[in-house]
Amino acid sequence: MSKLAAGVLYVGAFLLPLAYFPDTYDRFVLPKLLLATLLAVTLLALHLLGWAIRGRIEIRRTPLDGPIIAVLAAASLAAIVSINRNVAVFGMYLRYEGLLTLLLYAGLYWLTVQTITSVAGARALMRALLASACAVSVFGILQWIAASLTVGPALSPDFGFLGLARAYATLGNPTLLGAFLVLTLPLALFEYLEGASLAARLLALNATLVIALALGLTFVRSAWLAALLGVVIVLAVFARRRPRAVLLFVGLGALAGVLTVVGVLLSGTGGLPLGSTFLQRLLSIGSSQGSVSSRLHVWADSVPLIMSRPLAGYGLDTFGIVFQRFATGVWAGGFVIDKAHAETVQIAATEGALGLAAYVWLLVSIGRAFWRGRAAPLGIAAFAGLVGYQAWVQVNFSWLPVAAIFWIVLGAAVVAWPPAMPTSSVEVRWLLPRLAISIIAVIVLIAASLRAVVQSHDADAHFLAALGAEARGDLPTARAEVDLARELADTQGRYAFEAGRLALIADASGHVDWPTAREDNLAATRLGTYYSVAYYNLALADQGLGRRQEAIAAARSAVEMDPSSASNRALLSSLDRP
Repeated sequence: MSKLAAGVLYVGAFLLPLAYFPDTYDRFVLPKLLLATLLAVTLLALHLLGWAIRGRIEIRRTPLDGPIIAVLAAASLAAIVSINRNVAVFGMYLRYEGLLTLLLYAGLYWLTVQTITSVAGARALMRALLASACAVSVFGILQWIAASLTVGPALSPDFGFLGLARAYATLGNPTLLGAFLVLTLPLALFEYLEGASLAARLLALNATLVIALALGLTFVRSAWLAALLGVVIVLAVFARRRPRAVLLFVGLGALAGVLTVVGVLLSGTGGLPLGSTFLQRLLSIGSSQGSVSSRLHVWADSVPLIMSRPLAGYGLDTFGIVFQRFATGVWAGGFVIDKAHAETVQIAATEGALGLAAYVWLLVSIGRAFWRGRAAPLGIAAFAGLVGYQAWVQVNFSWLPVAAIFWIVLGAAVVAWPPAMPTSSVEVRWLLPRLAISIIAVIVLIAASLRAVVQSHDADAHFLAALGAEARGDLPTARAEVDLARELADTQGRYAFEAGRLALIADASGHVDWPTAREDNLAATRLGTYYSVAYYNLALADQGLGRRQEAIAAARSAVEMDPSSASNRALLSSLDRP
């Protein structure tokens, strides 16, 4: 059973970055959430069966158990006192960074540690992730070539830069692809430095270069710098162990730098000006405009937000609901700022001082665990990836497609860091009862999980169908489809918001269903949304029903959420007139 569980973990780790749904609105993040959930449930089921067969419950204790429990406790308290418990538990649409997801991360870490019992197993798991990174990188490179040659100049800044595309592969976002490659690049470099044969080293070197190229094509500056940090850690540690291999790699890096400079000097009007674009992107770090400047403003405005609820924060994933009340300007060009773009600031705002203290304890414990096992070569590579990811996340934010992988790598790293972890065991007697109970529990667990996964997928498929029907002008079908999405995922505020928006559109006869519009928009605000237009639409529905005081209250909430919106202020002004 243990070998089967290990195989499931290897396959799941390989597939997780590749997970993609072509028939849902959220094609990138939701598939990874559902696959990670199935992976965790399957591993738990296999361990339950293994314990039942052996007649003994065996649990490996890790040096991170205490801080992880503290992280979960702080997050649970933040969810209990949250301004919106639904969001704090389930997370916002497309983000899903609520308490349940945090529990999933902890489960992936714990199950990885229980499943992988040796350094060889940890290396096999990391190789599975490395193989996935190579597949993702190749896809990202091909995607970049195709998009740059066709629609590059027309792409938004999130997916293009100076007329070139930005690779995002199956991660759905260049920033996320960059973060994933930050985690895995040190592993590829380790395989090159520690290769047992020339063929193995050449294969690993090829993987390293492919991952590095794909990382470059994301044009994510924070990922570049974070990856450089991870690479420097590996090279510095292995300089004495493998001096020739390190010198060869540094030489290849210098050659790449020279070729980039030559490309900049010789670039003309034809082709893809990759070298000059790289250079301009790197130099833009010091720009007084753009994402760097935006982050500085967001961090400054987050200070009074944090101080307004300093102990337990506003609740997980609620940053977007409250930030605009404290914003002193428009820092994202009209886009909603729903994350602090700094993990420590994000945790302080959503979980308060208690959550931040638990997070710092976890980071310190990771450092101490590594230091005790710093002689392990594989552990060094894993630690370098973890450090790079943490450097990246301090100017970005935790997001499921990569965060789930981080926790799996963390579990493998803890296994690779000596000394061996102690195991607690409890003997279970009466073979037949325990087998029957375990089998029933496993069947119920897997059936419930599969049902939840299928419902989540189908809900988002109906949501996509609703938006497609609206684009065709088929409002009845659009409303019916979004209602089906709401039935399947009744905790999702985004579906309720879209239902409320559709209800405000007049039918062929000019009739507006004001009661339904009010009910749907009220549901959206109750379930949680960072769209001020939800309150704006609620005010319109209340106005249409003659509920003037309720309309004024909703309009005021819209202005609170986005005071920069002229339409919000105009609606409140018109309703406030006697």
